[in-house]
Amino acid sequence: MNSIQPEVALTTTLACVSLLTQGVADIGWPNGMPIPIGISCLLVANSGAGKSVTLRTLMSGIHRYLEREIASEVDQTPLFLMEDSSRAAIIAHLLKWGVAGLFTDEGGQLKILLKDGAATIAKLIDGTPMNHARMSTGRVSLKDHRFTMLIAEQPSVFEDSRDLLGASKGGIGLLNRFIVGTATTQPAGASAFNLGLPPDISARYDERAFALLGTAIKNVTEGRTRPVLRLDATAQQRFARIADETVRMARYDQRLVNVGEYVTRHAERLLRVAGAIHVFHHGATGEVDSTTLEAAHQIGLWSIESFLALTQAPPKPTIAEQDAELVYQALRKTSPPWTHSCYRLSELRRSAPNLGMTPARFNRALPILAGQGLVTIDTQGRQDFLHVPPELPRLPQRDW
Repeated sequence: MNSIQPEVALTTTLACVSLLTQGVADIGWPNGMPIPIGISCLLVANSGAGKSVTLRTLMSGIHRYLEREIASEVDQTPLFLMEDSSRAAIIAHLLKWGVAGLFTDEGGQLKILLKDGAATIAKLIDGTPMNHARMSTGRVSLKDHRFTMLIAEQPSVFEDSRDLLGASKGGIGLLNRFIVGTATTQPAGASAFNLGLPPDISARYDERAFALLGTAIKNVTEGRTRPVLRLDATAQQRFARIADETVRMARYDQRLVNVGEYVTRHAERLLRVAGAIHVFHHGATGEVDSTTLEAAHQIGLWSIESFLALTQAPPKPTIAEQDAELVYQALRKTSPPWTHSCYRLSELRRSAPNLGMTPARFNRALPILAGQGLVTIDTQGRQDFLHVPPELPRLPQRDW
């Protein structure tokens, strides 16, 4: 798509591919245990980055196909897309039609769902049977369902829902099940009104989407058992190495200390992505090869970097660091920036209460300032003096 950032295009495309493929097949771990294919996605991007137009472009053919199916005489109306985002409505929808997705480019609308139903959503995404789901009509059983999400929202909305999504240690960790994409700049070049797929690619995409939706509809209406894809021998060996590498990443990469829970689920996410890519290109036949697995791996690594950038927060300054900044600003107010200034340290220490700190806190702030080269301390006889050097002029920034 012209002028769309890769993060927007990749995240939205992956969500749509997941919607199309999740009802067609499952994929097996190396031990044979099946899990759903396809992955839920979170896209955080500024207004105007192209979230909505990208989603509309990729969903337009899907909508046309479903409208045609609804208009035709079928035993069951295919309900692949949800409108109501309440917990009860999602369960009721999946009871009626067991393969569906909840896509929104206004993530703030999900706040109530994330607050009250995050645990339920996590189970639905995992494909975990719900034997005693509570509803207003009583308890219901839900199994063999497939559910995926696309949440696209602005950075400010994400900050409001960060804890609800579980983007921190502990808790349900709903976001650990998502591929994460972030885009913080505006689309370059043409306006969003000019964005779109080339006609030949659009036609091929629609053709593939129609075929996958048709298979998923038959699986649902005829009660078919979804085939379980396998990794071929080479892909299994590569998957084992990736799993080991992921453990080492989570354990030894200092950048990932605070996102270890997300990193440890990398193998599961890449397996689900690999299954979706394989089914989109080849259908529910054959084995997933190492090339497909490697592509999913790279998407997963990119998602880890995006998750890290999205969730990491700068360390909060200690009280001593805050005091050091306060002392330095006070010194600068009385020190001309172009000259060397000198103060008797005992007098500064006695004046510390004027800054709202005790002499002891003032003493703890001094080594920080000295360590940064902002002040120096020397002794002359029995007196200690604090020196404030002139501020260095800042050169104008140049684009070389």
